[in-house]
Amino acid sequence: MQQASIVGFDQTTQSFSAAGKAELAKAATSWERYLALDPKKPDSRVASLMVNAYGPSGLNEPAKSANALKVVIEGRGPSAALYSQLAVLAYLAGNKRESDIAEQRALDLTPASKRKLVKAQLATQRTQIDSAKQQAAQEKSQGAPGLGG
Repeated sequence: MQQASIVGFDQTTQSFSAAGKAELAKAATSWERYLALDPKKPDSRVASLMVNAYGPSGLNEPAKSANALKVVIEGRGPSAALYSQLAVLAYLAGNKRESDIAEQRALDLTPASKRKLVKAQLATQRTQIDSAKQQAAQEKSQGAPGLGG
């Protein structure tokens, strides 16, 4: 993960290059091998790195990113911010039920005076995800511009 950040991350576009994504894929393979060993308490610091590696600007595997975030939550303890992030990642992965559960947990951990704000922020993020998915589906059905599609 560190190597990918050094070698293939463009600060301007906030995205990984092909070389960076190749490094992320290597890190993902190592992480999955580590988890296959069934450690009693997986390393939450490494899991935190994997949340980003699997994230939208990295390997774009939101379900795996959400699973890594669960390890982070287990290691660091629950917080409204972490559960809000889990709600978004689960929604991005298409797991609405898990997203709803994480949202409720985030709201439970949020001071009463800020719950409406957190709920509104999560609703906005879900709307943005839905819009992006619709746009991607439209572009896919119309063919990529300039490719004769």
